Amino acid sequence: MAAQEYDYIVVGAGSAGCVLADQLSADGRATVLVLEAGGHDRRLWINMPIGYGKTFYDERVNWKFEAQPDPGLMDRRIYFPRGKVVGGSSSINAMVYCRGLPGDFDDWA
Repeated sequence: MAAQEYDYIVVGAGSAGCVLADQLSADGRATVLVLEAGGHDRRLWINMPIGYGKTFYDERVNWKFEAQPDPGLMDRRIYFPRGKVVGGSSSINAMVYCRGLPGDFDDWA
């Protein structure tokens, strides 16, 4: 395989990574390589809101991160599902969307 050069390398094809790659390459002058550890997002359980339960522990699309044992929680580990798939965690979040509050946007401005 011949070596290729890219102007930008984006690690992760989650929501932000895909948007960043699109913006960097939009004018056609820059070359962008997007690296994603997971596979495609064309899976039945990703495209079905009730499918969240099937992706919650599926190692093919979920990194299944856990925090270290926490003494304040009787040494329990908190589970953090994180997307390992195109679309990132947004692909495994049961299609939940929360609109930002106007006050939050005002505070950020």
